[in-house]
Formats: sequence, structure tokens, C-alpha cells
Amino acid sequence: MNAQYVSAADLVGCRYRQVQRLAHPDVPRTRAALMRLERIDAARVAVHALLPERPARGDRQHFIRVDIPPVPYEDDPFHAELATLEALAAEATLITGAVFTGEGWRVDVDILVRRPDGTYLPVIISNHRVARADDRSSTPVIATARLGLGHPVEGAFRLRHHVADGYRLALAARALADIGVDSGLGAAIGQDRSRAFLAPTPPLQPALQAALDAELPDAPRRVKECASCRFWPLCEKELVDADDISLYLAGDRARKWREQGITTVNGLIDADLGEPSRLARAWRDGVVLLKKVDEVTGPRADVEIDVDMEAYLDQGAYLWGAFDGESYHSFATWLPLGGEAEYAGRGLFDLARTIVVERTGPRP
Repeated sequence: MNAQYVSAADLVGCRYRQVQRLAHPDVPRTRAALMRLERIDAARVAVHALLPERPARGDRQHFIRVDIPPVPYEDDPFHAELATLEALAAEATLITGAVFTGEGWRVDVDILVRRPDGTYLPVIISNHRVARADDRSSTPVIATARLGLGHPVEGAFRLRHHVADGYRLALAARALADIGVDSGLGAAIGQDRSRAFLAPTPPLQPALQAALDAELPDAPRRVKECASCRFWPLCEKELVDADDISLYLAGDRARKWREQGITTVNGLIDADLGEPSRLARAWRDGVVLLKKVDEVTGPRADVEIDVDMEAYLDQGAYLWGAFDGESYHSFATWLPLGGEAEYAGRGLFDLARTIVVERTGPRP
């Protein structure tokens, strides 16, 4: 990634990652990061295949589509940004691959859609689920295949907010506002590639500005993202050398101790605070379990059945199972959720009830 520019992703989670990228630009991306790039590239291919290339029969408006070749963050975005401005000046209806830069930041906008009033709607493509069906909510939505040709309609959906997606739309709106063509709206295409969901962008600006204004940290702190970060070997050495308390209590879990001036693992141990200090010592010594009572007891039932359920959002991976203490009863389907496939899986609950009745007798 070009160290000159901050991306929306840089503003989320660990900000020390940006410091490390500036200091160590040659550290390669992890396999997990490369796979995420492949997934978003596949998402863009799927969406671009749905975008209109010309007016459909019955459409009367003028239509121009401009596709700007993608530019990796490692490369200079100058030519892509120039092509974006030229497409806007030509009043193109649909622009893909748009790039804008600002005061130290860069945003890649997957699609720009010209509106009847001459302003533009920025549309991002995300692998998040950006909306959920909800009969109690109403959200403007437009079919991907009608971007630049149709108009939004109200749909029974509730938006789901993702910080990185919000920052991308806010940066895009800021760039469009600088040249006088901001519509005040943005849209996101998520796991449902066939729809773009609209939302106002002004409410996103305060959080974006706060993130841009935040000072970069001068030292690392272990957080959840460290497990898959390419800079973890570098940060781990710094943390170990400092005996940083985040090695034991990641993220904000050590906030109250830091506020008391305890910033190291040994500091927490030496503070002799009872259980927190004993647990810290156990962690340092590699003790997996620390006995708190001599005997552990819990309520038991005549028949106990564990039911395990797994699903990948709405993608159709559906794995259920029930263990009755003697045997495991499994169910799996890769069909879309709903209908007969899901109903068959729910039969496990009927099976569980049957087992209970067989072993305990019917309830009076």
C-alpha cells in the first residue's frame, strides 16, 4: 500500500499498523490478507457483470459508461484520479474504478452514478451483509442492473453499519463535495450483489473527521487483529521487550489497570490485587487452568441433549447436530436457507423431544 496515503481500512482497528507500514513498507501481506483481496476482486467481477452497459429498451436517457482500470494502492493514483475527473467532466452516467485523493488520504470508489440533478451517487462493493430484510423498516434500494437508468424505491430492509464501509462512503462524499457534485447520498452493494442500498452520507462525516484527526500511537498494543497482521512479528518483539500488559489483556481489557498506572504484566502481578494478579502470574507461567474451588458442581437433568447449529449468514451452509449422550445425529445442507431444506434441519428438534419422551416418559 502506498505509504503516502491513508485508506478507510487504515482508520479502523489498530492504528499502529499504519506506523509499521511507513517504517517497514517491504513486509509482504499475509496469506489471509491476499485471500481477502481475492474475495473482494471476485465480488467486483460479479457486480460489474450486472451493471448496465447501455440503455434498456424503453429507456430514453442519455447513457455513457466509463470503466477506469484498477490501480493498486502500491501504485501512484494520479492517472486514475485524472481519468475520474475527466469522466465526471464528460457527465458520464456510470463510472467504475473511480479514485480520489485528499489531504493524506485516498479512496477508491467502485461505482459513481450520475443523478438527474447532475450530482453523483458513490457506490461501494463490500463483502459484508449491508442490509437485512425487515418488514418494520424502509430503505431506498435500486437494482444493480438499473444503476444509472432506474430510480430507487423503498424496500423493507434494515441497514447494517460497518465502520470501514462508512468511512469509504464518507471519503467519497467528501471528494465529490470538493468538486461540487456530491448528492449527499451513498450506496453499498453487499453479499446480495443484485441490490444497492442507499443512505445519507452527512451523518458519517463526524466519525470520519475524528478518525482522521486522531494522533497515531507511538507504541504497539496487542488487539484481536494482531493474529492475522503482517506486522505482528515486529510488534510482538516490542511488546515482549516492554512486558506490555496487552500481551496478557488484549485491547481495552487492561484499560482500568492502565488508568491506575499499571502498564506491564509484572506490574499487575506485583500489585498483589488478588485474583487479577494471580491470573496474570498463571498466564506468565503458562498455567492453563487455575483452580478456584475444590469441587465444581452444577445442575443436571435426567436427559441432556446438546444441539449444535452453524450457518454462514444467508449463503446456505447449514450444519446441525444433536448429541444425546450416546450417539450423534447430524444434518447438513448446502441449499439456500428457507423452504424444505431448512425445515428438514428443524426435524432435529423433533428428534430431541422424542428422545426425551422415550427416556423420561410423557409429561403429565
